[in-house]
Amino acid sequence: MNFSGTWEGRFDWDQPDVPPTRFRLRLRQNIFGRVVGEAVDLDEQLDFPRAEIRGIAEGNVFTFRKIYGRVIFRVDGRVLTLPEYVRARYDDEVGDGPETREIDYKGVFTTHDNALAGRWNSRADWVFLEQSEEWMPLMENSGLWIAHRISTDQLDLSV
Repeated sequence: MNFSGTWEGRFDWDQPDVPPTRFRLRLRQNIFGRVVGEAVDLDEQLDFPRAEIRGIAEGNVFTFRKIYGRVIFRVDGRVLTLPEYVRARYDDEVGDGPETREIDYKGVFTTHDNALAGRWNSRADWVFLEQSEEWMPLMENSGLWIAHRISTDQLDLSV
């Protein structure tokens, strides 16, 4: 199975109060099963950054990591960076913490549904708050995802 092309779908959260998010993946797979690309979340109300995709395809299974260039939070219909979130929620400043946010995905392609579907998980992490001199946990999140291929165009992405 070659996963190269453009895929669109949505990811749902295990938390019932968080609405699903639509996304687009642009992928290119080499002959060894290595997959690179980009992901864009398609929520019109929120300005999500693009994320880098790095993964591996083995048969009909696709395992990948979505890497955002900065840590972001979805709060009350807005997207906040880590420093903005800490200022708004804790009235504090970030002293130390992760610079990127990595989310792991694993999916299986089924010909019956003509779709990739599986689970995603963002690992827990820690942020040091300068003024209070305390560590704040970044929660682990998870959920389900599904995507359908909308194009098999060869993409100009280096592998």
